[in-house]
Amino acid sequence: MKLVNVWRLLLLGVLLTSTAAYSQTWNWAAQIATFSTGGFGTNKVRGVTVDQNENIYVIGDYGDSALIGGTKVKGFGSGAEMYVAKFNSAGTAAWVRSFGSSGFLDQSIDITNDPAGNVYVCGSFFGNWDFGTQQFPFGSATVGLAKYNSDGDVQWAKVVPGVFAGPGGIAYGFDHIYVAIGRSFTKFEMDGDTVWTRTIPTSVSYSVDYRDVTVDIWGCIYLTGQFKGTITYGTDVLTSSSTNDPDIFIVKYDPTGTVMWARKAGAVSTPGQEDIGHGITTSPHGDVYLVGQYRGKAGFGTDSISVGNAILGMFAAKYDSEGALQWVKGSSGTNGSSALAYGVRVLANDDVLISASYGIGVTFADTTITIAGGGDVLLIRLSSDGVRRWAKRSDTFATSCGVMCMATNAAGTSAYSGGQFSTTITFGPTTMTIAAGVTDGWLGKMTFPTITAVREIDDVPHPWSFQLSQNYPNPFNPTTNIEFRIIVASRVSVDIFNSLGQKVKTLVDQELPAGSYATEWDGADDSGRKVASGVYFYRMQAADYTDTRKMTLLK
Repeated sequence: MKLVNVWRLLLLGVLLTSTAAYSQTWNWAAQIATFSTGGFGTNKVRGVTVDQNENIYVIGDYGDSALIGGTKVKGFGSGAEMYVAKFNSAGTAAWVRSFGSSGFLDQSIDITNDPAGNVYVCGSFFGNWDFGTQQFPFGSATVGLAKYNSDGDVQWAKVVPGVFAGPGGIAYGFDHIYVAIGRSFTKFEMDGDTVWTRTIPTSVSYSVDYRDVTVDIWGCIYLTGQFKGTITYGTDVLTSSSTNDPDIFIVKYDPTGTVMWARKAGAVSTPGQEDIGHGITTSPHGDVYLVGQYRGKAGFGTDSISVGNAILGMFAAKYDSEGALQWVKGSSGTNGSSALAYGVRVLANDDVLISASYGIGVTFADTTITIAGGGDVLLIRLSSDGVRRWAKRSDTFATSCGVMCMATNAAGTSAYSGGQFSTTITFGPTTMTIAAGVTDGWLGKMTFPTITAVREIDDVPHPWSFQLSQNYPNPFNPTTNIEFRIIVASRVSVDIFNSLGQKVKTLVDQELPAGSYATEWDGADDSGRKVASGVYFYRMQAADYTDTRKMTLLK
């Protein structure tokens, strides 16, 4: 017994010192848009979407003789063009298509896909919209929506009513495409026909600027962005703190285009802020997650967050399906620092992933990350109740690097982020350096460990102490059960380690009420690969309780 206890103490020391070395990492990154010799201007990845087979589609901008996924794409005479490209889950290009006009207003806006593998792209342009093999004579400054099939062939192109420039968002839901750009929000049929449009009238006393749109599992549509002045959505009247500076808004529509509710967030007292909602998504349970930027003090319902007036901060907020605030988190930093959250997605276990750009340093959800200068990329994973899981930046930052988009696969187990960078930057095993021009586009993949389901054990007395039981069967092949008890509601983690103290699998990582529980391990690591036979250890942590036990896998 003494030998066992000594071994546990030695192992615990190894676990405590080695676990940090196995934090979240980038799987790969690719220099998506780069210049050939003599190129100029900026390249970027502005939008990304993932289909059911985990093919990745990106949209972005380029200027003059660019290489997109290794393919040289042409210009259309404006010096600023758009592209759409398809990649597999390993980052290898399947096809690349360029499109644009001869005008100087070309700018990509966003991208989405449908279950059949078709891709929908939005961009602003001036004059005829040229797809290389097809031209659409629209004749003036406008925003267009185009459909490609999975092979990269253009199916149709349409004008988006009521607007002529971005930014904005696009989303698929229930065999319709929704486009929200500027002050216009339109529902399209799959063949490109307009179902309806909701447009905020032009006025010198108020304005609306949509930034993102999403559709929930019931077909309701949520939009966010910025507004000034007083605007009315249904029975909800929103008034900004200043007619000159923007505040944040969320509005929910039903599938027929009828407003269900609208909410305002932003400056509490001092005008001159920069409060914008950049990204919005929903969970399968109907929860709504919103991210963006703010300055000074921003109010969200009856709650508020604060950051110095010389600091641009990021925020994340959760609402229920009726528009009631559940929680809000805001960043802090030092004077001159900045942080902007652009994207948000819900993962497999209802966790939330946020993509952000920051400069100098940022503290968010009890995590502080600093850099020597310039800008960097940041991914933050939160639980559904707003508790930080982890935060990950690039592995070596560039003079300037920003994230502009993020999407997850259908299972919610991998995320793909994209943006632009200057000089040199490293993501995991990949280091990228620009050859010419000002910036290049990048795309990176990160895969997350899946959390094993936990089941409550019924018909047992209320536990009087924390306890981690010996697994059974032991030795085992192919699966084994692990039971544990907690006496108060706690965040519980159960992790598997090899004999070197390296974490190979997270079984449990969630808030649980007091009770008795069971989970199981199938002998696979966090990436799904089966591990070798041998001795393994499982550790439980809950509140101030920690215990570690040994088990043997025999094959």
